[in-house]
Amino acid sequence: VFFVEAKLLLQKNIGKWSFVYNFVAETEWEGDGYDERVGELKNTFGVSYQVSPSLSVGIEGLHEVEFEDWEDAGDNVFYLGPNISFRKGDFFATLAPLFQVTDVESEPDFSTRLLVGYMF
Repeated sequence: VFFVEAKLLLQKNIGKWSFVYNFVAETEWEGDGYDERVGELKNTFGVSYQVSPSLSVGIEGLHEVEFEDWEDAGDNVFYLGPNISFRKGDFFATLAPLFQVTDVESEPDFSTRLLVGYMF
């Protein structure tokens, strides 16, 4: 498997509120000769409130759609759930348990996202 991913990350802070939007486009080549190509588009958005300088809580949504050979769109899947974020100095971690709110049986009903980072 070989893949390429591009991301657009946007964030706007207003007082103790953070508004975040991410767009992700991914292409994946699979198979013996990498002749199977799958594309995926993702949109994530979230709103968080800073409870303290090191803790934020909020809600997050994720929309995904897969494309076979970048032609035929698969099912639209939408997940929604809470998030909690911890910061200490330049380190941060965000945990978001997400629940599928669409009815796509081929996709998981529950997904957990963990983002960990260090600012430098």
